[in-house]
Amino acid sequence: MAKFKIKRQAASDFTESGLPHNRKEVFFDSIKLHWLTFLKIGCLLLASMLPIFAICIVRDNLIADALNNLSSLEQARYTLLLFDGISIPLYLISAFAFSGAFRVVRKIAWAEFLFFGEDFKEGIKLNYGLFSKVFLLVGAGIFCVDLTMLFSSMDVMKGIPLGLSLMLLLPIAIIVIVQATIYNIDFFGALKNALFLFAKSVLSSVACSLSVASPMLMLLISNTVAKHICLSLYMLIVMPYVCLGVFLAVCSVLDKHINVYSHPEIVGKGICIISEVDEEYDEDFSEE
Repeated sequence: MAKFKIKRQAASDFTESGLPHNRKEVFFDSIKLHWLTFLKIGCLLLASMLPIFAICIVRDNLIADALNNLSSLEQARYTLLLFDGISIPLYLISAFAFSGAFRVVRKIAWAEFLFFGEDFKEGIKLNYGLFSKVFLLVGAGIFCVDLTMLFSSMDVMKGIPLGLSLMLLLPIAIIVIVQATIYNIDFFGALKNALFLFAKSVLSSVACSLSVASPMLMLLISNTVAKHICLSLYMLIVMPYVCLGVFLAVCSVLDKHINVYSHPEIVGKGICIISEVDEEYDEDFSEE
């Protein structure tokens, strides 16, 4: 007769000490427990970005052809701006994927029951309106940055739009979309809160912005095909975890400055918090 060994339960399974006690632990626990879900999110995010990547590949090839002929420098500039403009409505497709993805990320971060398909569609239904506005503004912002950098007569002015976008506009946009994921709030209400929260958390907000904008470094790759392969891999593998990190970071700010006053029931949600009452109870119980 065959003998079967029963796998023994680890001493730390289902115990309070094994649960995440801060958002850093939530981040790594989420990666460990939901890596397949994050891969699904990555596939959807990548699919939503493919139209923009296709436009960019065509644009880069046309610009390269123009630059091979030095007399066509102006043509290269206008080609860049033309395709920047064409790309703006395509960000509405990305807004679909990110609005659903952030709903799933919220469920994971808050340790709630997750039904991937239903929650993804629910995120689109609840959040797409606000996400679409933010993503259109991002697309328009890219156009304005390129316009200023290409046609500014002063070298010192060329870097200002990019720096302003990374250090101010993008951090505010991130805070806006995380609010949309959590609250029932309109765009201007979220924007008003975001301005206040940014002033209260400049360093962490800028850090979130730089993490989101890190794929810009891949734009330095000269080979068009290699550049877009790297960007695609980033969207597939890394971006879902960036969304999780950004969500958790903004939640910390919201807890400190808004939730503690207006929504105490979600302060520290997803984190195992051992209260003093529980500790006293445990001590009394152990004495008995």
